[in-house]
Amino acid sequence: MLIRALLVGAAVLAVTTGCGDDDSSAKSGTAGSSAQAPASETAAAAITLDVTADKTHAVQPGDEIRITVSVTGFALDGTKVGAGAAPGSGHYHVYLGDAQGEPLLVSAEGSAVVKVPADVTDGTHSLRVRLRNHDHSPLGPPVEATVRLIVYRL
Repeated sequence: MLIRALLVGAAVLAVTTGCGDDDSSAKSGTAGSSAQAPASETAAAAITLDVTADKTHAVQPGDEIRITVSVTGFALDGTKVGAGAAPGSGHYHVYLGDAQGEPLLVSAEGSAVVKVPADVTDGTHSLRVRLRNHDHSPLGPPVEATVRLIVYRL
């Protein structure tokens, strides 16, 4: 029980540190973050999620951003989206800002294009990628990673 609590605490810390305003993850025009969390209540293996984007600064409304998603300990399987949940496999949802409401994208591909909404405001935003079960329910605890975007109109 103590080991599980430590793993969950480490996952919360990893997710929290990936969501801050620190831009130390930016490298050569890309940025990303990773998070770790237990695969399930009974599984010993951890799930890791890493996300990078080809464009993070001077993002304009309507721009298309290519993201690359890497996952270990979890299988991305687009053929079963909408089916019943199966431990250790699923897909991801992409959100701008918090992980509420309709996602910008639902995918299981390692690389995907996300379109920045036309109504996005200027400033710093998080492009949030969250792993989901086949039935769209979130993993417990949630596994997500973020990429920081800086939006401004020319």
